Parts: sequence; C-alpha cells; structure tokens
Amino acid sequence: IPQLTFDSGILRRAEKLIGLSQDAYRVPIEPGGIWHQAITETEATFFESYSEPIAEALPKALRRLAPRLASMLGVEQGIIARLTVGGEPYGALLFHGPGISEADVPAVTAFANQTSIALENALAELELRKHRDRLEEMVEQRTAELQRTNVDLEAEVAERKRTAAALRSLTARYQAILAAAPDIIVEVDNDKVYTWSNRAGFTFFGDDVAGKEASFYFEGEQDTYDVVRPLFEGSEDVIYVESWQRRQDGEKRLLAWWCRSLLNAEGEVTGALSTARDITGQRQAAEELREYSDRLEEMVEARTLELEEAQEQLLRHERLAVLGQLAGGVGHELRNPLGAIKNAAYFLEMAIDDPDPDIRQTLEILNREVAASDRIISSLLDYARPKTASRRKTDINEVVQEVLARSEVPKNVKVTTRLRKDLPVVLADRDHLGQVFGNIIRNAYQAMPEGGRLTVKTSQVPGTGSASGALAISFKDTGIGIYSVDLRRVFEPLFTTKAKGIGLGLALSKMLIEAHGGSIEVASQEGKGSTFTVTLPLSVSA
Repeated sequence: IPQLTFDSGILRRAEKLIGLSQDAYRVPIEPGGIWHQAITETEATFFESYSEPIAEALPKALRRLAPRLASMLGVEQGIIARLTVGGEPYGALLFHGPGISEADVPAVTAFANQTSIALENALAELELRKHRDRLEEMVEQRTAELQRTNVDLEAEVAERKRTAAALRSLTARYQAILAAAPDIIVEVDNDKVYTWSNRAGFTFFGDDVAGKEASFYFEGEQDTYDVVRPLFEGSEDVIYVESWQRRQDGEKRLLAWWCRSLLNAEGEVTGALSTARDITGQRQAAEELREYSDRLEEMVEARTLELEEAQEQLLRHERLAVLGQLAGGVGHELRNPLGAIKNAAYFLEMAIDDPDPDIRQTLEILNREVAASDRIISSLLDYARPKTASRRKTDINEVVQEVLARSEVPKNVKVTTRLRKDLPVVLADRDHLGQVFGNIIRNAYQAMPEGGRLTVKTSQVPGTGSASGALAISFKDTGIGIYSVDLRRVFEPLFTTKAKGIGLGLALSKMLIEAHGGSIEVASQEGKGSTFTVTLPLSVSA
C-alpha cells in the first residue's frame, strides 16, 4: 500500500483547526514509519501518542504541529491494525480513545482479521458482480451476434439449398446429355487408365472398360501415345488423333478422338477427357469415293483419248478422202511431166559421152528426185485406191533379197541377212510385199545418217493349237530410234517426223500386210535403234 487515506470526519476537524480545505488526502507511506510497521506486521500496533501517526500524514513543514494537533483533536493513544485481501496488505484500521490500552491489541488484531475476511468477501462479491454484469453484457452481445449470425446462416443455408437444388438439376441434365450423347465420352488418368465412361463408351468397349488401360483396345501398331504425350506434359490443351480400336464384339473400328487435359486446383494435369466418334464408315466411303474418282479420271482420260483418236482418225479420213479425190486426177497429171523429166535426163546421159562431174551429179539428182516423187504419187494412188492383192506362191527369202538388191545402200551402213533356208512358201502378192519391205528398208537407212547396221532376219513362228504358225520377217537397225510418244502413231496415215515425205509409207505397209491377214509391229529405243517385224500367217500358205 503506497498511500493512506484518513477518516474524513477527523480530517474535517483538522482542517478547521489548521485552516486547510481539501476533498481528500492521500499520504505516501514512509519506510520504517509507524504506518509502514502497521501494514507489514501481522499483529496490530499500539501507540501512546496520536501525534506520531499524524506527523507522518502531515507535510514535513507542519509535522512539528502534530502533538498540538493531536491534543486539540482529543486523541492520544491508539491501535493500528492492517487489513489484508488475499494475504496481501489492503488497508488499515485506526482505533483511538482514552480507554484503549496495549492489552486491546489481540482483540483489535482479531477484529481486523475478521474485517479483512469480510472485506475480501465483499470485494469478491463486488468483483463477482462486475464479472456477472460483464458476463451478462457479453452474453447479450454474443446473443445478438448469434442472432445476426443465425440470420446470416439461415440465409446461407437457404442459398446453399437453392444451389444444391440447382446443382442436382444441372447434374441430372448433364448426366442425361452424356447418356444421350451418341459420341463416346471417357476419362483417363495420367497412366492412360479409363476411370469413367458414358453409355456410348460402355456400348462400344463393354461394361468393364473402367480400370483398363487405353492401349488394351488398340488394334495394330500405332503411335497414339506419342501423339497425345504433349497433352499429359501440359504443353497442349486439346489434341485430335485417329486410332483403330477393338469394339467389344471384336470388330476393328476407326475412332476420331478429341482429347482435352484435366487440371486440378493447382493447375497440374491429372488426366484427360476425350470424346470419340466412329468414322469407319466415313473413311470407307471416302476411300471408295477416292477410288471411284481415280477410276473416273482414268475413264475420262481414256474416253478423252478415244475421242481425240477418233477425231484424229476422222480428220485423217477426211484428208484421205480429199487425197483420194485428188489422187486420181492429179496423179496422171503429175506423172506426165515427171516422165518427160525422166526421159530428158536419160537422153542427156545417152547424148553426153563423158559428162563433167557437175552434170553427172545434176543428172543423178534429177533421177533420184523423179523416183522419190513417183513413189509418193504411187503411195497416194495405192492408199486412196488400193488394188486387190494378186496372191501366188511366194518365197519370202527371194522377195527380201530382191528388195535389198534394188535398194541403194548408204556407204556407212552395213547390211546383214539371216534368212532361214527351209521356210515354207506362202500365198502372197509379191509386189505388195516388196513394196512393204522396201518402205521399211528405206526408213532404216534414213534412221542411220551417221552409219550403222541393218539386220534382216526371217524365221518361222510355231502355231498354238490348230493354228499353222506364221513367218516372221524382222528389220533391225542401229539408228536414232523413235521417240516413245511417237511409237503409237508411226502407222497412222499422214504422220511423219521426217522433213520429206507425206507419212503414207508405213500406213500403206500396214494396210497391205493386214490385207494378207498378217501384222506389222515396231519396237524402238531412243538412241539405240528400231526393229520392225512383219508376220504372215501360214494358214494361207500354198
């Protein structure tokens, strides 16, 4: 207790005596003083003069007045007893009067102890009342808070009920949509194991699809896992992939997959949600359409080629018809001057005994060009107005040798013959065969401007079944060959790749050989030469 508070009645009387006026006095307790002794001792303290406790209560300047003040107040001896609360000093009781003696100390001590107990109880009751009031205030405050919280909670519960109802409705709607969806919808974890499927997925894979790895249903070698790896690594959100899958009935089907990654709250990939559609029918239809388109293109190309060939053939026929109309009238008119030129050249050769080289060369050119023109006119007339073949027994080897003997072989060309001796004779028009062989041989010479070799070979081709076989006459040169694009047209009328000529030689040859029931074919390689083969059937042999 650092300070003391005195009885107000005594203080008021003291104020009147010393001329002081205060509402209250609080005096510090001095260590070692009577008041300090009183509150630290367990037993009450007796004092014979009241001036001592009064002096400690007065300012130092007035302490000398303490005895007189005590006398004036009528207080002398007294007893001071401390009051405690909880075992600690709380205050003090001052008893004074003429009848008090030191013998009253035990009684005052006992009274002070009882007073301390009563004081402690009173203070405890006061504190309890304060706590009760505070508790009631807190209860009221907490009750108000709980009421407000309850209102908020009721509103939250109502909102949660509405949310739960909406969620149930939405869940039921989504479940209905997923169940009714025709596409397969499945969920896989990071190990590619199916964890959920809609009805379409169960229908395709089976009711036991959950828990099985996706590769269990793969058909054949495929890189599906490599394609979807970025999805599970988090580098892609959506991936499209096509994969052959085994349906629960064992049939192989092609599925088109759209795969989307699934993320947790931390943004980590936990799996994928995939939708799939069976596109086997579409793929088959697309392949069939592609095949049909390819066939259609081939058909269009073939038909276009046929139309082009028909158009070209029509044009050729029209040209040939015009040539036929002109050939009859113009042929004789052209041959008459050619005959005169030929006779004039012959007359000059006879008239000049020893012509100089220039004249001799000019006469050779005249004879050669007249012969070439005569062949062209003959080809025109023969093709426009073909003569009926006059067939008789013919030795093919003799015809070949006669044609070679008549032909003028270039100096840088070597001719080799391989004529089979025991060939049967055939019924054929000797002149027509000579004309055909002559055309082929002249073409061979012209195809070897830098020189080369011409090989003529005859042979017999055995027949099959009831057929009698055939004779084959081949003419092989080592010339420049024929371009592959021109091979199919070499027998067309009016087609030629030469600077001179009108393109009727091979066409006429083909017509004459086919009139004998035979055929003429060509094989050629650019830069290496050509081989013409004439085949005559022995079914018309003598």
